[in-house]
Amino acid sequence: MNSASIVPLAQMIQQQVEQMRPTLVVGAGGTGQIILTQLKGILSQSFGNRWQEKIRLLAFDTTEETFQLQLADKIVTLEAGAEFFDVGNVPEGSIMRNRDSQAANHAR
Repeated sequence: MNSASIVPLAQMIQQQVEQMRPTLVVGAGGTGQIILTQLKGILSQSFGNRWQEKIRLLAFDTTEETFQLQLADKIVTLEAGAEFFDVGNVPEGSIMRNRDSQAANHAR
């Protein structure tokens, strides 16, 4: 193999990022938040911060706390307000008990 065919790692990563299609990945609930945090860790390990040029992560959950993942010497978490959104406490029990009294439910 001659030296002309060796591509520097940074150049190879940039080429891979440029070939990515713009992607939005959405996670719902605690499991969605965990999966997106793990995905962020994998992408960060593989591409540094360059993956953010093409991929956006959005997680929605009813908790204020974000999941944290220890990855080598770094803690990975979703950024509140940019990647993680707390949608507040949804009163599922009350909604289910009162579903017959909601006009929107009758229309369905």
